Amino acid sequence: MLQALTIMILGIVTYQDFKFRAISWPLLLLLMLLLLLTKGFQPETGINLLFVAAQLVFLTLYISLKNKRFTNIIDTYLGLGDILFLVVICAAFSTYEFIIFYTAGLLFSLLAFMIYRLVNRKASAEIPLAGLMSIAMIALLIINQ
Repeated sequence: MLQALTIMILGIVTYQDFKFRAISWPLLLLLMLLLLLTKGFQPETGINLLFVAAQLVFLTLYISLKNKRFTNIIDTYLGLGDILFLVVICAAFSTYEFIIFYTAGLLFSLLAFMIYRLVNRKASAEIPLAGLMSIAMIALLIINQ
């Protein structure tokens, strides 16, 4: 029952991100609650959060060095909803699983969006990262069932 509800919430996240390029934060809170109820609190969640934080710091440093000035990556390169989504899914995986999902999800998102842009040239250049990662997570949850 909880897994079906999680899949439904991930579906709504996908819809919102594709349609509006935004995600409602109460939906992310509900997703976090469902993941914690399903998986329980894992000590590895903190390690996963540190991994995401390190990625964001390094991305900010890289872009800032490239631009030769400090650059806030939020809402320019990466949406706040995407970041919050990554924080929420930290609770869903062990560290090993999270790194694999994170890497595979980013690759899937990039490839899927490139194909989408080839088919629909008028599409926005903004990648719906949380929506595409939600699709990957839905597929993973269904496969695991």
